[in-house]
Amino acid sequence: MTMLFDLTDSGFIEVSGTDAAKFLQGQLTCDVMQASATAYRMGAHCNPQGRIISLFQLFSHEGTFYLFMPANMISIAIQALKKYAVFFKVALKDAGSGWRAVGLQGELPADLSGTHLLRASLPGQSSRHIIAGERAAISEFLHRHGQSAHGSLEEWKRLAILDGLPSIYPETSGKILPHEINLVELNAISLAKGCYTGQEVIARMHYRGKLKTHLYQAGSNTINLPIPGSDIYRVHHGERRVCGMVIDACKGGPAHPTLVLVSASDKTHPDEQFCLDDDDKSILTILHGSSPHPSTSY
Repeated sequence: MTMLFDLTDSGFIEVSGTDAAKFLQGQLTCDVMQASATAYRMGAHCNPQGRIISLFQLFSHEGTFYLFMPANMISIAIQALKKYAVFFKVALKDAGSGWRAVGLQGELPADLSGTHLLRASLPGQSSRHIIAGERAAISEFLHRHGQSAHGSLEEWKRLAILDGLPSIYPETSGKILPHEINLVELNAISLAKGCYTGQEVIARMHYRGKLKTHLYQAGSNTINLPIPGSDIYRVHHGERRVCGMVIDACKGGPAHPTLVLVSASDKTHPDEQFCLDDDDKSILTILHGSSPHPSTSY
């Protein structure tokens, strides 16, 4: 069954101009030359220290690039990119007023062929896709598929967490290295395209570093959703210390009322316990980790 999701919590940055490709190629972790209307690239914009400022799906259409990300990240991402854009013939703008995106779970409809709608098939086992375009074109698409079931933003986020796909929010911007949330495994890092902001740190981590922090899908017994950027604690024999942070969270199911995507250092003792607060009440149960594949128990 096809399920549609109106992704009203997300938006677009439009990057245009004769230097758009050159500018983005020197800023983003992905190879922008491989992006198209039907072949998106997941990518990040990092600071010189290699930490992620923004994370997005990148599309290219008729010489213009579109970065799709959480709406509350648009102004942060534009401000960071503008620091370098002054040296290029390029224009940056929030395209949210003219563009819209919907999520789709299931098989892509055949009538997308021949349209100007952008589309991306996301990694993972939930068969999710993003369809984007001008608001009128998306409204027409939704009208043609009005018989499809509609899902909530919470369900879309739940599927993303189960697929091991991270997001960056204002609370976590500038705090996380790409390797700590599996961006290499998600093909969001090009190790061959050449220099970009933060590239030296990222390459050194990849080829010489010993990474001790990984992305995990976890379930919690708490009903209160943790905020992205909140600390994760490791408890062992009464000793408690911070070992990572929350990347994303949503409502879960009977077994685990809350699902959490966390970036945390690996366990050093088999009887260690992860928790969301410093009083050991919000226990985290690791469901899956270190690779972008979904868990089945939640």
